[in-house]
Parts: sequence; structure tokens; C-alpha cells
Amino acid sequence: QQQQQQQLTAPLDGDESSKREEKKVKEEEEEDDSELQQEYVVDNTRLQASAPGVTLRLSKNLEDRDEESDAIPWGAVIKGMEVGDGWLKVGKRHYLPMTVQGAPILVPYSPDDPEESEDAPPPPQPQQPVRNPRMKWRAEEERKIEEIRALVREKEEQEMRKEAEKALEAKKASLTAARKLLEEDIVRRQEERRKNPAAAKEQQGEDHYGVLGVPRHATEEELTKAYRTLAKQFHPDKASDADKASRLARQQQMAKLSIAYKVLSSPRQRWQYDRSLAPDAAEGAAAAAAAAAAASTLAAKPPIPAKAKPRTDLVEDFDFSGDGTPWRLANGRSQRVCNDCGSMRKERVRLAMAQLRGKDEMKFAVNDDDTERYGFEVVRHVGPYTPFGGLSENGASHRLAQPEVRARFRDFIIGQISAAARSGACPWGETGLRYTSLGSGELLFDLELLERLRLAGMWISQVCLIDRLYRQPRVSTRRALREFADWQRCAAQLVGHEPTDILVFGTLADYHKAAGKGGRAERCHLMVHCDAHWAGAIEDCDRLAARALVPGGFLARLTNRQDDPNPPTSTKGGALLKPFHGDACIDEAEELPQSLDDVLCRQEAPFVIGAWTVEALPPECCRLPSLVPIEDSQLQKPWKSRAQRRAEEGDGLTVWRVVHGPRIAVRAAPSPTAPAVDVFCTGDEVVVVGEREGAWLRLSKSSWEDPVDAPDPAWVLSDGASMGLGALLELVFDPAASAATAASDGDEARR
Repeated sequence: QQQQQQQLTAPLDGDESSKREEKKVKEEEEEDDSELQQEYVVDNTRLQASAPGVTLRLSKNLEDRDEESDAIPWGAVIKGMEVGDGWLKVGKRHYLPMTVQGAPILVPYSPDDPEESEDAPPPPQPQQPVRNPRMKWRAEEERKIEEIRALVREKEEQEMRKEAEKALEAKKASLTAARKLLEEDIVRRQEERRKNPAAAKEQQGEDHYGVLGVPRHATEEELTKAYRTLAKQFHPDKASDADKASRLARQQQMAKLSIAYKVLSSPRQRWQYDRSLAPDAAEGAAAAAAAAAAASTLAAKPPIPAKAKPRTDLVEDFDFSGDGTPWRLANGRSQRVCNDCGSMRKERVRLAMAQLRGKDEMKFAVNDDDTERYGFEVVRHVGPYTPFGGLSENGASHRLAQPEVRARFRDFIIGQISAAARSGACPWGETGLRYTSLGSGELLFDLELLERLRLAGMWISQVCLIDRLYRQPRVSTRRALREFADWQRCAAQLVGHEPTDILVFGTLADYHKAAGKGGRAERCHLMVHCDAHWAGAIEDCDRLAARALVPGGFLARLTNRQDDPNPPTSTKGGALLKPFHGDACIDEAEELPQSLDDVLCRQEAPFVIGAWTVEALPPECCRLPSLVPIEDSQLQKPWKSRAQRRAEEGDGLTVWRVVHGPRIAVRAAPSPTAPAVDVFCTGDEVVVVGEREGAWLRLSKSSWEDPVDAPDPAWVLSDGASMGLGALLELVFDPAASAATAASDGDEARR
């Protein structure tokens, strides 16, 4: 019985012994693992994550989260064993990554952190624990598997990159082909328009905006909505029981709707169509109705007045890159315009656009705080939700002091630009109008002028703003620049144009450099100098215009003084090298103006408008082109040129204009065989002294922009009839004759 009992219990004892052996091996492995485990702190200092902690993983994969277990909070201390590849094993079946997005989140925990000193001995280096061979084998296998996965991922990324490059090349090829077809279509249309101008004029005469019943600034969604609504109304199938004449009228109306929608839904065709519109017909009855509807809506539901919250982002949220040398650059953010308009953003933005375009009344008031701060009147746009309340208007010609002055100046500029666009002689073409403002101040007049130009169909591609206040702009100037840039971006989006490139210059020399060949601000089309004055302002403006304007460009000036009471002394070095008077004033004072009153004109004389254009010079002529005065009935009186002003300062001087083309030579002696010392081109004006020898006239040094550059002596031939050339010069100004005529007119008036 004892033997049988031993035989029956022997297998059981064997099973228990084997289990005890396995348990002993596991305990030995756990003891080995516990020796390798270290304490770590869950750290969020570098990662800066918004989650409350880190979730445990079931494997060494960031996506394999254990959703059943709680997340380990930041700052907690955990124990685990580093298993390689940037992972820490926690417990028996959980893992945690050592780093996330390159930022360490598990930092070794050291409870005792004694203060280190120079005399303290270095701490003993901890001995590296001996790893279990089975753990080494497991880590090696996992490392090899991870390397294989990395190779597979790299190969897949390379294939995806190649496919993306192929798709990009195919897209570029398709765009190039489409651009080529578009250019060919434009050339074909221009050729057809040239051969058959009557048909082209008849085609352009259709008012597409009026056909669809939308304003000029309608968006693409509004065009689609209007087209679908009218198509449902005038579709021939809607009147199947009508007579033949009614069906024919519906078919004609549907054809007009289709053509109008096709033209206006294409950005390029719409831009070409807008250019063909006259400024007075650009906005039809639909635009006026839309503006009136928006105004009536706002009048019916007046906004609740609220206290203006202090703006804390005036300095930080400037959005102009660069330190001002040579310029600051911005494109603006249209979202801020909508935010400033509060609720009903879309209606208020369009109402503001209608006000700038003259479709609705704008309300202005003198800001008492600014008047007390600066010592002169500052006019701002008022309203509970105005998107350009930071812009202002100053000077003796502001709209509340003399309402008609700047309005007449603005309308004159728009008329000249629109006439050039209608005649086809505009120098900007499809590249967009490049606008420059000299002495911009705080930009309210420039904002209104640019919006009126957009109404006339112009795409404003670049705006250059020049003012001494922009060197180190104060808070109000920063706000004005920011709101100006934001509105330009918003207005461009509303009319479907590309964003405007805005450059801000703090010195005249910086703009002069950027306006050179290859510069960022080269090829200016319109330069405006509005009621800003300093010693030598007119000379500085003429130099910048001759440098920056393209042939056919336009310079407009509004001021109430033509001459400086104390003209600055001319500096040596030539007209191209000498510093600008506006910059020299700042350098001499070694301080910036504290208010706009330092740069604004303060004379009581009436304001006058002057305008000039630039004529192209021959390629071999290396000097700056000449500014040719524009004669227009809107100008109050002929503006005296630089040569005429200098002739009045001398005694016995007259002004002659070159009428022979392309140029005439200046000789060192009154002889056609004398050496040539300089040339003057067609349209240039020269100052002549009283000395003559036959048809030869002696030139004064005032004929040159800088007398330092003038040769001495200098003679020109006024009449080349003996050589078969005809008249070379014509007399345009004689101060003595003008004074005698004025005196006789005065005597006759007194009689």
C-alpha cells in the first residue's frame, strides 16, 4: 500500500516541483528587472502639452494606448526599466515613451540634489547594472525589427515623394499650357479689337453688372446666386404657353445672362471688363440700391452703443516686418477689419466701402484728445464700428476746414488716371497700378483715393508710403498703418484682386534707393504729394518723381506754396549724389518730429493743384528724365516749372523749351563745330541769359538741376533753318513781359 501510494503521489510531487522551479526563475527575473528599474519624473517643461498627463501604451507604439488605465499626471514619479529605442517599461505590460516630438517627458529622478560647489569632490559614478541575457536578446530583436520598419517607412516616403513630384510637374505643365493658351487668346482678341473696333466697342458696351442686377464689388457667391435666380425667372421653358415673341425675348435675356455670368465669373475676364468701364458708369443702379439697402438696414436697427475697450494690441500687433531700414513690409489681415465691425460684419464692411467710394455719407469730427495732445486739429472718421477709426487727416486743407480742396484734388487725379486707362495709354497694363504717397501722415486721404481708384477699375498692386514719422512710429501711427494695410487686404478680397504689396519708408533716401533699377519700388505709376511741406520739399519731390516714375507716369501735388521763403543751400556732389533736404533736416536736428505740425504747410495762401508727366528719354541719355507740366482746365493756374522759378530770381533771364527731337547739343562756343559739353532732350526747359550771337543763345547755370554740374560756357542753337532743321527752341516764359502784361491788365481794371 505504501508503494502504491508513493507511485500515485509521485507525479503530483513532480508537477509541484516543476511549478516551484518556474516560480523561482520568474522571481529571479523579477529581481533582475527590479535591479535595472530606475525612478523617473513625468516632466511637461519642454513639451508644454495641454493634456493633464501621459497615457500608458500596451506596446512600443504611440498609437497603442491603454484606454482602461488612468493617465499618469505631470510631475508624478514612476519606476521603470529602459528597454531601448526611447521607451520605458512600466510594470509587466505597459510602456511609456522617453521623448515626444523631440521633447523629453521622462527625466531621471534624484531626490537628493545637494548644492554643487567648486571645492566639493565629484560624485561617484554609479555602476552600470548587469542586464539579464534574456533581456539583451529581446532588446536586440526589437531593435532589428524597428530598423526594418524604419527602412520600410523611408522607402514608402521616397515613393510618395516621387509621386508628389510627378504630380507637381504635371500640374506645372498644365498651368504653363493654360497660360500659353490664355496669352494666345488675349493676343487674338486684341488683334480682333484692332481690326474691328466698332464690334469690340459694341461688345464692351453691355452692362454685365446691370444684367445680373449686382453691384460692381459683388462677390462670386452673389454673382452665382443672382444668375441662378434670374435664370429660373427668364428660362424659356417657364413660359411654354407664351407666344413666339415672349419666348424670343426670354431667349435673348437668357443669352445676356449667360454672357454676363461667363465674363464676371472669370477673374481675368472680369478684370479686363472692369478696365473698359467708365468711372461714372462703373456702379449702376444696383450698387446704389445695395448701398441704400445697407444704410436703411442699419438705420432701422441702430447698434447698441458700447464703451470702447482699451486696445492692448496697438504696439504688439503691428504686423509690419522689418525695422524700417530701408522699409517695412505688410500685406494686412482682412479678419481684423471684420472684427472691428462687430456684429453684422458683412453689411458694415460694405457700408464702409460705399462711404469711401462716395455712395454714402461719411461722418467726420475733430478729435479733442488728439488736438490737445498735438496742438492742431486732427480729423477722424466717427462711428460705433468704424474699421478705420485710427486713420486721420491733418493740415490746413483738411476736409472740415476747406471741404472742397482735397475733394477737387482727389477727383482731378481719378479723372486723369481713368482717362489714361480708357485711352489705352496707361503704363501699368496687367501688372497693376503702383502708387506712392509722399508725406502720407496718417493716411485717411490716401485710403479714400485708393478706394476711388478701385471703383474706377484699377488693380492696386503696390503702395509705397513715405513720411518722416515712419522712422520710429508712435502708437497712433502704428495703428493707422495697421488699419490701412488691413483695409487694403479686405478691399482687394471683396473686388477679387490680388493682395496689395505695402512698403513703408521713413526717409526719402531709402525710397530713392529702392526706386532704382532692380529695386523693390521701381516703376511707379502715380505719385501724390498732398499738403506736406518742409524746406526744399518741392525739389525733393521732383527728384523722387524723376527717379521713380515710368514714362507716362503721373505726379500730382497739392500745396499753397511754390517757393521756400528760405531755400536750402545747394550741396556739392551733383544732383544724383547730394542728400535730400527732408532727410537733412532730421539729421541736423538729431531728433524726430513729435507731431505732424512739424511737417505740414501753415501758410494762408490759397491751395493750387499741379500735375506733371514723365517723357521717355533716348537710351543713350544717362540723366534723369524731365517732368512735363500737364495742362488741364481743372487746374486753377499754370504751375511754374523749376526753370521758370529760377528765371524770376535772376535779372534778364528767359525760359526756352526744346522742340526739336530727339535732342539738341550744348556747345562750348557759339559754333556748330565747337565741342559738345551736354545735351537736352525734347520737352526740357533751359534758362537763357541776355547774351546772344545770332541764333545762338548762352545758357545760365540755372538750366541744370544742380549748378555744380553746369559747364561754363554753354551755348545752344535756337533756330536751325540755315541747316534745314527748323526751329530748335521756343520761348515759353519771359518774366519782364509777364510783369508788363500784369501791370497793363491792372491799369485797365482800375480804369
